[in-house]
Amino acid sequence: MKETLSHAKDEVQAVAEVPVESQRVFQGNQRLRPGHKCWKIDGKTLEVTEAEYETAPIKFDEANDPMVSPKRRVIMEKGYWYVTALNKRNAIRRLHVMISQMQQAAEREANNNANDHEGE
Repeated sequence: MKETLSHAKDEVQAVAEVPVESQRVFQGNQRLRPGHKCWKIDGKTLEVTEAEYETAPIKFDEANDPMVSPKRRVIMEKGYWYVTALNKRNAIRRLHVMISQMQQAAEREANNNANDHEGE
């Protein structure tokens, strides 16, 4: 039978931490209307810039097919909102509508929770 070796506390060494790569998470898909662009809006400063894309490669069999176009994915960053709109002004307008809708939904949820607790 093998005996287990015990390590002295002096022999234990700290190992450097290795950063874990973040995985892709599916956020949803959206088809752009003709003439529209995807805009990236900074959540703090409301600075509007056009979103950056990465293009997926096309299979060799599909390369000659005129109906097949390369799929583009938006490169998403933390702290930004992504909105599809015709121009920058409309992108800010759509963001304000989205925020107001979320606030109204949160208020309705809070009111429903408050009403549920009153009956107890």
